[in-house]
Amino acid sequence: NSGKSFLGICLGFQLLFESSSEFGNTKGLGILKGTINSFDSKKVKSIPHVGWNKAKVKNRKLNLINDSELYYFVHSFYAKPKDRKIVYTTTVADNFAFCSSIIYKNIYGCQFHPEKSGKQGLNFLKKFLQI
Repeated sequence: NSGKSFLGICLGFQLLFESSSEFGNTKGLGILKGTINSFDSKKVKSIPHVGWNKAKVKNRKLNLINDSELYYFVHSFYAKPKDRKIVYTTTVADNFAFCSSIIYKNIYGCQFHPEKSGKQGLNFLKKFLQI
């Protein structure tokens, strides 16, 4: 509510949503409409999704991500926002595309770990701090 920028990373990103299927049906903070779902083993063969992957920019509101670079992921659940307009990037794991980051007002969230993503992750954090 203060208007200050907020960045949720991985679990901090997932907690922003209404609910999660992890540990049964668990309530989230409900700041963003949508759910956190487990990857379907029929669609994603490698669970957890671990390693380097691209984050394709879908919304050019900001220039935080270079979608030709790789970012580090480690997770078994993915966000499914109700409002697709808040999706900033998507990522593909085994031909399954999922929301990998969002922008909503002053709230930013990413499923990948910028702090573990080398130079491109540091650039992401530097750009975020300049918002």
